[in-house]
Amino acid sequence: MTITEGEKKKTITDLEKTSVLRAKEQHLQELFQEFVSRYPEVQQVIEESYNRLYNRTVSREYDGSHLVIDGLAQNISLRPHQENAIQRIVEEKRALLAHEVGSGKTLTMLGAGFKLKELGMVHKPLYVVPSSLSAQFGQEIMKFFPTKKVFVTTKKDFVKARRKQLYHVLLQEITMPLSLGILNLKKSLSVKKDR
Repeated sequence: MTITEGEKKKTITDLEKTSVLRAKEQHLQELFQEFVSRYPEVQQVIEESYNRLYNRTVSREYDGSHLVIDGLAQNISLRPHQENAIQRIVEEKRALLAHEVGSGKTLTMLGAGFKLKELGMVHKPLYVVPSSLSAQFGQEIMKFFPTKKVFVTTKKDFVKARRKQLYHVLLQEITMPLSLGILNLKKSLSVKKDR
């Protein structure tokens, strides 16, 4: 309740009346829930009305079931979520693979890279991985795509004496996918500004 005294307005809560109103509100909610749960057709009408009024965003779905990835080892088959993720990457040209551990993110991103290269959408897919995983990542590539040629760097490639040669090879000669260790890459890119 609002009381006006001159130019000042003051709101005072009538605890007794408020308590009665809240009890009635609770009772009405319970009656409504009972009514809705008794009649499935009412549930459907409410659901459709809600969705029509409030649900305005529909997540896009990608169907990669038709994909064929050239060079994929014959003993390896993509799972449906991997095919769909590859299709998403092909269509969107980017994606976050926020799948849980063991769901096949490595195979998914490799498959996407090779598919993008096959379609002429990229020239050299570049995979930057933690330096400690560079060799393992290279082995994964060979396991999944044994016929593909891939350039996998090692720590030795980033030593100062070989760095210039490495960059020349990366920029000029290599036409295949690349795998670089991130720590090695960071170190080699921290070049002085005067050079």
